[in-house]
Amino acid sequence: MVFNYYQSITVDKTKVPNTDQTNFPVYVGGTYAGAGNIADLRTVANGGKVQNANGYDIYFYSDSTLTTRLAAERVVYNATTGVVEFHVKIPTLTTATDYVFYMAYGDSSIATDPNSDATYGKTSTWNSNFKGVYHYADGTTLSVADSTATGNNGTNTGITATTGKVDGGANASSTVTNRIDYGDFSAVESISTYTMSCWLKPAALTTAYAYLNFVKGSGATSGVGHVTGGPADATTSGILHIVRNGGNTYGYTGTGKLAVGTWAYLTAVFDGSQPTNATRLKIYINGTQETLTFVGTIPTTTPSNSYNAGSFGSGIAQVFEGVIDESRISVNAQTSDWINTEYNNLSSPSTFYTNGTQISINKSGFFFAV
Repeated sequence: MVFNYYQSITVDKTKVPNTDQTNFPVYVGGTYAGAGNIADLRTVANGGKVQNANGYDIYFYSDSTLTTRLAAERVVYNATTGVVEFHVKIPTLTTATDYVFYMAYGDSSIATDPNSDATYGKTSTWNSNFKGVYHYADGTTLSVADSTATGNNGTNTGITATTGKVDGGANASSTVTNRIDYGDFSAVESISTYTMSCWLKPAALTTAYAYLNFVKGSGATSGVGHVTGGPADATTSGILHIVRNGGNTYGYTGTGKLAVGTWAYLTAVFDGSQPTNATRLKIYINGTQETLTFVGTIPTTTPSNSYNAGSFGSGIAQVFEGVIDESRISVNAQTSDWINTEYNNLSSPSTFYTNGTQISINKSGFFFAV
């Protein structure tokens, strides 16, 4: 491959708190439609530098010689505007040194979708702990496809595409039958650790126990998942997370954690190997760990029965009203430092990394064949 242009992307080490993060999926997004030394990711036909109409010739590397390729997923590419959403797997983000990687583009010979590459494509971007990653696409067409190797794609009933926090989002109404069904999510059965996260923007907070995302279970004694509202102390503006395996057990925040029309990043971490409720179940909102009140004893493992995972409700009366974006589930207990790095990246990519100047390889007389 011979690229005509590349640009450095430098991750700010101060956005990676306390501990190094390995195999971290860095979100690279925004509008690249500049002039001069600013990367222009529109197609050549639209005045830019990218050759392929689908953005196939945008690759990522760990070095400026474009030798060591990085796995990346292309979620959104707009040939006319230069709007992109990529997630790039970085081997190690360190707290000590800014990490620099490179975006290359402008190769007319590339006609194959790099997302399908077994080594450097979409499924390779997400490490083996991830069992479900849902981006919901571009805000115009809703996608409920799973980006991980698990391939646990959803089935949409009545949920519509809208603008999300990262790019596109999934818009849920109060209609009971509207839902995204992820089918039998066997990856979260009989496990002792998991992490669930998503962005949410409530349109209303009038229903206690509004089932939100990855709700999975059968009845009051079996299931896992996010719920908005809850007991009197949380009212409708708190968050509750259920982990039920033989009993009605959960933890919930205080009130005032959510607001209508405001985005919040919700993460729940379950680790059944820990000795107490407070260490077995943790809830983070915008990267900050919340103090929880518990009902019952959080179990050591999730239930083993086969059941469906429904987002935005599963035929029950209480359903979440609002927008969901960037839903993820992994079968490890992510650390607070990972969660904070993730929040820093997704909430403000423009401060998480900086873009260097666009380098014209052909003008300098150098070509890098990969």
